[in-house]
Amino acid sequence: MVIYQFERIFKAISFYGLTISLNSTSTNKNNFEEEDDIIFYYKKTYRGLLSVAGIISFSVFSQTTFQHKNSVPDIQIQFVPTSKEDFLNDPKESFDIAIEPFSYYNAIYILPFLLSPKSRGYILLNESDPLWEAPLIYPKYFTSNSDLDVLVENVKIVLKLLDTESFKKYDFRFIHILLPASKEFEFGDYWKCLMMEYTNTF
Repeated sequence: MVIYQFERIFKAISFYGLTISLNSTSTNKNNFEEEDDIIFYYKKTYRGLLSVAGIISFSVFSQTTFQHKNSVPDIQIQFVPTSKEDFLNDPKESFDIAIEPFSYYNAIYILPFLLSPKSRGYILLNESDPLWEAPLIYPKYFTSNSDLDVLVENVKIVLKLLDTESFKKYDFRFIHILLPASKEFEFGDYWKCLMMEYTNTF
C-alpha cells in the first residue's frame, strides 16, 4: 500500500560533477600549519581562516528557460569546499569522507539544487514490521526527463561563468570527469549520464 506520494524526500537533489580546482587561492595547509592556526592564531585572536564559514555560506539562485514565471528561480547553486585529490579519487565518496575543516580546501563543488522537480516517488509500509521498521522509500529521481533538462541548462550557465575574466584571473579550472564512452555523447546526454551516476541528496 502506498502511504505517501511526494515530490522530494530530502531537502534537495543535486549531483557531483561541476567542480573547480583552485591554484593561487588555495587555502590548503599541512597538519603542522593547521595546528599553528588553531593553537597560536585563532585561539589568541579569534581571527583567520578558522573564524569564518567561507564559501559554504554563499548561495546563488538561477532561472532557466524552463521556468516561465518571472523572477522565480528553478535552480539554487551552493558552493562547498573540498579536496581536489579526494574528488578525483572518488567523486561519490569525497563529500561524505571529508575530514578537513571547510577552511582548508583547494577545490570547490558547484552543487545545483533542483527547486521544482517534476519527478515523483513514493513510500511503502515495510511489510515485515509496518509499525517499527523503516518504510521502503523509492525516490524515483529523474524519472521525468524535464528535470535533467533543467540541470543541463544550469550546467551551461555555470560553464559560461567559469569562462569569465574574473574566474580566469584567479586561474579557476573546471575538473572534468570522464565517464565510460563519454566521447560518444553529445553535450546534454553526457551531463545527463553524469547526473544519473553522481546523484546526491541533502
